[in-house]
Amino acid sequence: MIKHDYQKKNEDGAVRSESRNKQRYDATVIASEKSKMRMLDSRRERDVGSYDFSKQATQEEIPVVRKGTVPAAGDRSDSKRVGASDRSSVMKSDLEKHIDESERYYIDITNSHRQSRNASAEESKPKKPIPSTVEIRAFEPQNISFPNGEEQDTVVFSKKIVSGENAVADTGIMTTVRTAHQESRETRAFMSYSSEQTDGLGKTVDISSIASEEVSVPPMTQELPKQEEEKPSNGFEYTSAKQNKQIASDMRSKCVLSKVRISMAILLSVALFLIENISVVKALFATQIAYIMVDWLLAFACAVLIFDRLCAAFKSIFKLKPDADCIALIAFMFSIAATALALLFETPESHVTLYNFPFALCVLLDTLFVYYSLRRDVYSFSILSAPQEKHAVILREPSEKTSLEEEISVQEGDMGNKYGEMKRVNFIDGYFAHKEELSGAKLPLRIILLFCFCISVVFFVCSLFVMRHSVSESIVVAYATFMMCAPFSAFLAYSYPAYLAARRTHSYQSAILCDKTPDSYHDLSMLVFRDTEVFSSGQAKVKSIRLYADKKIDNAIYYASSIYSAIGGPLAEVFKNAALNSVSSENVEIREVCPDGACAMVDGRNIVIGKPSYMEEQCFETVNDPGDEEYEGKTNKRIFYLACDQIVIAKFYIQYTVSSDFLEIASRLFSAGIGIGVATADPCLDIGIFYENKIDPEQNAIRVLKGCLDEPAEESVSAKKAGVISIGNTMDLVKSTLLCGKLENVKKTHLVLKAVSSILGVAVMALILFTGKAPEMNSVYPALYQLFWLLPAYFVSKVYL
Repeated sequence: MIKHDYQKKNEDGAVRSESRNKQRYDATVIASEKSKMRMLDSRRERDVGSYDFSKQATQEEIPVVRKGTVPAAGDRSDSKRVGASDRSSVMKSDLEKHIDESERYYIDITNSHRQSRNASAEESKPKKPIPSTVEIRAFEPQNISFPNGEEQDTVVFSKKIVSGENAVADTGIMTTVRTAHQESRETRAFMSYSSEQTDGLGKTVDISSIASEEVSVPPMTQELPKQEEEKPSNGFEYTSAKQNKQIASDMRSKCVLSKVRISMAILLSVALFLIENISVVKALFATQIAYIMVDWLLAFACAVLIFDRLCAAFKSIFKLKPDADCIALIAFMFSIAATALALLFETPESHVTLYNFPFALCVLLDTLFVYYSLRRDVYSFSILSAPQEKHAVILREPSEKTSLEEEISVQEGDMGNKYGEMKRVNFIDGYFAHKEELSGAKLPLRIILLFCFCISVVFFVCSLFVMRHSVSESIVVAYATFMMCAPFSAFLAYSYPAYLAARRTHSYQSAILCDKTPDSYHDLSMLVFRDTEVFSSGQAKVKSIRLYADKKIDNAIYYASSIYSAIGGPLAEVFKNAALNSVSSENVEIREVCPDGACAMVDGRNIVIGKPSYMEEQCFETVNDPGDEEYEGKTNKRIFYLACDQIVIAKFYIQYTVSSDFLEIASRLFSAGIGIGVATADPCLDIGIFYENKIDPEQNAIRVLKGCLDEPAEESVSAKKAGVISIGNTMDLVKSTLLCGKLENVKKTHLVLKAVSSILGVAVMALILFTGKAPEMNSVYPALYQLFWLLPAYFVSKVYL
């Protein structure tokens, strides 16, 4: 017997198996021969001359060759031999089966041996050389997507090698994994994936027949047109969570620097106060020139502390968008002019009065303005950069096409045009660009500053031509006039309320991101909630179920759970918990969502749910059972039917109860004049449910917006549309949204204070000017006047916020 390669690897087992087959074969042959001999012996008494024994023996020895089998040597089985007994026939059939099994076993062994020989021959062939570095650089990248959906640091290349005059094109799949920083562009690391990792990849196309033709390689990706995004003036924007540490570190550094500036501004203010208003200190200087020079140097030191703010104010003036920093810039310009003229026209007999102490007070307030603004940004960014999923009030304008606009536009007359929608958001972008937008409350400051500057010029002319003062004295009068009527309280009004609001919202785990945000959110006409926020977990209950068509309750709950998991709503969690092992189908296709019902395909079956009216419209038969009238009208109980494949199989009795948190939210919103919208796709939810939930829709602006499917969290939203965010609950987000209205009221009050202080300052300076005491007025009086108006600004902020 020939030994095959597989017998060499597992010799003992193969030899034993072949020995058993051989023994079985020999035993059956011997039994067959014995049977034949007995048959011949029994026929000896017959007429020998009438029977050809040689021919009979020859026919019996010829095996019957069946289709698809190979006759083995010594096979003499024939179920139709002449004179064969029944017992012999059975033995022949068993013999054939054993022989067939042995033949198949032999064929498998032979094929295995041939494959192993072919494999060894392939291995003995010389391998194709790996392409050189120059050839590797000819690979052009393409995109692939792996079937498992996992992100891979992988690049697929289409091979295109050109060598000398003959160009050979071929395509193949090659992959590179984790391409690190390389010393040169010619060195790259490649790694081959196993067949298990590339099951989903397409096979390589054989193009050897067109090797001489040029191979067109598709581009890597089709670049989509990028929308122009607003960027801050410095070009830096918050675009990824990887920037959190850097931005937080920069904010802390700026806060520390701001505290240092405040300390330096206090020291300079005290020094200028002593020099300009205390006669004993003023007498320490030997000459007036020394006095003027020291005072001027201290004023320049104050300007250096806020040099960046002065530069920003200079730019804002050219853009015709002046802000509070422009007060310090104009004051510094008057300081330079007044002090320079005092040096030019100085005489031993002249009386010199400078007003750099009010300028130092202005610088101190500017540093406080920067500090409070930074503290507000720290509070806001701590919420903005939190890793948790955020809830945001997305601002929707009437011009935007959304899923809710059609429902809201129907009630536009009594609900208004602007509304906010509660959404889940993963990331907020455009923060720094939105932070640089000017608040609407800062616009009147332009008029006030222009008024103050013009009044100062008028007082300069009156002092020079009417009161006959010198040029230096007249410029000092103009300087003092601006220090009296300029609204220094603007520094506190534009930063301190925002800081208090940020600190308050931070305690709510929320944030009002920018100064511009309250302008957009204070006049909301409606706030739209999801139905799951109105009816929290456990507030929606299935009171009872009636089954029809001999269906099982497990099937009814399974279909209800599957369709509600797709349309959302408070019942989704209820049915999921009630389903067997909390299992619902993932093969759900929503076909139709109506105010009173919904239609879907679940696992290939047509499932319809809805109120009795909807089911009757769909030609389903409904049954009016006793007590069903209690589940209609102004009550919190509802009925819906469930049909499967044109047959009603279940009837559900549902009860809804509004959560206590939402009742408090509704009370706050109604008091602020903001309506409530409930977005839902649940066919059972309607306006009548709220009558028994302590909310009267006839007295309060509340609407149910039907047909709104539950949407997943948005990946990224602009800070311009999502200015109020929270990582807490809905109550925290609503409280923060309502603070926008309070901030607007504070801004309006501060605007009145600034206007009144400016007008009264002009009146006081006019009285002093026409009494002839303006050139001799000490600089402490304008400073005290501005400090006086800081007190109401401070208390108004505290009271409102």
